[in-house]
Amino acid sequence: MSDPNSEIDNSPEAIAKEKAEQAALGYEWKQTLEDITVTIQAPSGTRAKNLKIEIKKDRLFVKILSTGDLVIDDSLFSNIDYSESTWSIIDRKEVEITLVKYKKEWWPHVVKSAPKIDVRRIEPEVSKISDLDDESKAMVNKMLWEQQEKQKLDHDLKHGKNNTSDSNVSNLLDKNNFNSTDGGVLSDKQKYDILERFKAQHPELDFSKANVA
Repeated sequence: MSDPNSEIDNSPEAIAKEKAEQAALGYEWKQTLEDITVTIQAPSGTRAKNLKIEIKKDRLFVKILSTGDLVIDDSLFSNIDYSESTWSIIDRKEVEITLVKYKKEWWPHVVKSAPKIDVRRIEPEVSKISDLDDESKAMVNKMLWEQQEKQKLDHDLKHGKNNTSDSNVSNLLDKNNFNSTDGGVLSDKQKYDILERFKAQHPELDFSKANVA
């Protein structure tokens, strides 16, 4: 897993390397905090009898019997709810496997032997953030600001700089549609619940020093 305190490498070389590694997997995958979708191209006319797929809580096995191709046989990054996980054949040429995560978190890879992605590049769904009420948005606004300022300060100190700009913070807050609030007081319990909910949705951020008092 990427160190949340390290600087994200967004260089063209790093991004190209990550894309090349993912393209060579033999399958495509995408994720939300709730589940993983694995898509595998299969020969035209594929039926269930042409496949052997085993979904376990901590392991995934996929083999195309008609070609003998072993696509996946490895331990999953994290446990899943295998009773809710499913697979299906689309248009008799594509296998789609849905893995329901046991824990809501971003996965750097589907199985442990596969190359990792940097989960900090994942952009959370704006809709989930904007669902917060104004008071919650204002509090998360403050946490994001503190988080961004900490990252910028760490970066500047590392590179011997002494000045920072708030443009990145403003862009981040504008993008996620956070608004200020003009009324209402949250209890400590409400603040704690909101923080925990937001932390679960944003594991790529470090909230260890966030002050919600």
